Amino acid sequence: MTPDAAVPRLVIVDDTDPAIRYSPQSAFSLQDGVLLNQAGFGGPVYNNTITGTRTNGSFFTFNFSGSFIRVVVAASGSSPSSTPAWKCTVDNNSMATAVYSWTPPLQITNYYACDSGQLLYGDHRPHTLNVTFTIPESAVGDSIVWLDSLQYQPLPSDPLDAVMLRVHNSDPTFSYNNISGHGSRTYI
Repeated sequence: MTPDAAVPRLVIVDDTDPAIRYSPQSAFSLQDGVLLNQAGFGGPVYNNTITGTRTNGSFFTFNFSGSFIRVVVAASGSSPSSTPAWKCTVDNNSMATAVYSWTPPLQITNYYACDSGQLLYGDHRPHTLNVTFTIPESAVGDSIVWLDSLQYQPLPSDPLDAVMLRVHNSDPTFSYNNISGHGSRTYI
C-alpha cells in the first residue's frame, strides 16, 4: 500500500456520501461505528458511520477527479474461512489490494483495502472506482465488510473549502519549528 507521506493531502469521502452508489442497495446497511470503535483495533471509524454488507458480489462505484484513491474498510468474521475480500478497479484497471489476514473474531477498523498507487499519476481526467466484495459461501451471514471512507488526492485546481481533508505532517505547505520551545506551525 502507498505510504501516507507519499500522498500527504487527501479528500475524505464518508460512506454516507450520496456520490457513492451501492449495488444492490438492499445488500448494504448503514450503521453507527460505536460497536466497531469499542471492539476492534485500528482506531475509530470516520464520522462514526459505516456501511456494511454480508452479501457476496455486492459492490459500489464512485466517480472522482484526482490522481490517487484509497478505500478504507472494516471487517469481521468468526473463523479463518470467513475472511471477506474485495476487488478494486479504477477505470477498469486493477488496483493494488491488501491481503486481509487476521485471527477472527477480531474486528479491524481503518484498514486500507486498496489504493491506486501510481496508476493515476498525472492523469487529470474523471475516473470511476469500482469495488466488489467477496464473502465466502460458507460464511454468508457470518462475515461482514464495511466501507468506512474513500480518500482521494484532489487535483491542484480543485476548490477545497467544502471538503474534509486528511493532511499528513509531510505536506509541503506546512513547516514546523520549535523556536519558542512550545512548538508551532506555519502555514505557507
